[in-house]
Amino acid sequence: MKLTEEVGELAQALAKNKPLENIKEEIGGIYVSLTILAMQLKLDVKECARYEYDKIVHRKGKMVNGIYVKEEDL
Repeated sequence: MKLTEEVGELAQALAKNKPLENIKEEIGGIYVSLTILAMQLKLDVKECARYEYDKIVHRKGKMVNGIYVKEEDL
């Protein structure tokens, strides 16, 4: 639930065009929450990120109205 709260705070900061310092703080809160969750599950948050990055790094697509759309969904 804490992670969802942190993501909501980031969404609010972005929607309200808050300064980058606020955005940085909210992203940090998300990262800390993810790190704690990973530790509770006996996972390494950096390994989780690498796993997902390796899956998507070669994905093709483009940004549409600020949202990434995979090539096959265009």
